Amino acid sequence: MPDIYGTNDGYIWTNQTTGWDAGMDATTGALTSTGASTTAYIVRIVVFTYSGSTRWIISRSFMEFDTSGISTPPSAATFKMYGSTQTTADVIIVKGTQSDSLVSADYDNLDRSVPYSDEVATWNSSAYNDFTLNAAARQAMSDNDSFKIAIISHDYDYSDTNPGSPYKSYQLGGHYSESDADKRPYINYTDGAPPDPVVFNEFKVKNSNVNIKKGNLKINR
Repeated sequence: MPDIYGTNDGYIWTNQTTGWDAGMDATTGALTSTGASTTAYIVRIVVFTYSGSTRWIISRSFMEFDTSGISTPPSAATFKMYGSTQTTADVIIVKGTQSDSLVSADYDNLDRSVPYSDEVATWNSSAYNDFTLNAAARQAMSDNDSFKIAIISHDYDYSDTNPGSPYKSYQLGGHYSESDADKRPYINYTDGAPPDPVVFNEFKVKNSNVNIKKGNLKINR
C-alpha cells in the first residue's frame, strides 16, 4: 500500500465586511504558504465584530500529490492529515483546480460539485485524521499526473450556508508538508487491478498519430 505526500500546500483566506456572500463570491484572498510554518489553519469560518463592523472570515486549504505513477484507479485510498489545536469545524475534500504553484488568486479554484470525500465531523488534535477518498477521487488520481484537492468547511463553505450573526467560530488546525516526517499529510492507497489487455487482429492508422498514455503496445508477428 504505497504512500504519496502532499506538496504545494497552503491556505487562502478572505476577510469581508460586506457580508457572507462577498466572501463566497470572492475570487482572490490572502495566501499563507506553509513553507514557513509546519502547523496552520486547515479551514476557518469566523463571524465577529471589530471596530463596530461585522466581519466574515472564510479560509480554505489546498494541496496536491504526484500521481504520475498511478495508471489505474486505486481500489482504495485514504487521505491522512495530522491535527493540531483547533477542532471545531466539520470538513470535506473537493476537487481542486488551483495553479501548479499556489497563489492568492486560487482562493476560488475548486469545484464543489465534485466531492472527493464524505464529511469528516470529528477531529483529533494529536493524531492522524482520515478522509476516505471516493471513486471520483481515485479516478482523478489515475487520470492526472498531479492530483489536486481543496479542503473546506462542510457545514458552511461547501453548503454555502451563512453561519449567522456574531460571534461564530468554526476552525481546524493541522500539519502541512513542512512538518516533521511523522506528521506530514499523505495519501495511502491500494493499487487497482490493471485492465484486461485489448487484442486486435488488425490495427490501421491513416493520416493520424497513435498516442499511448500510461500503457504499452505489443506487436506479435
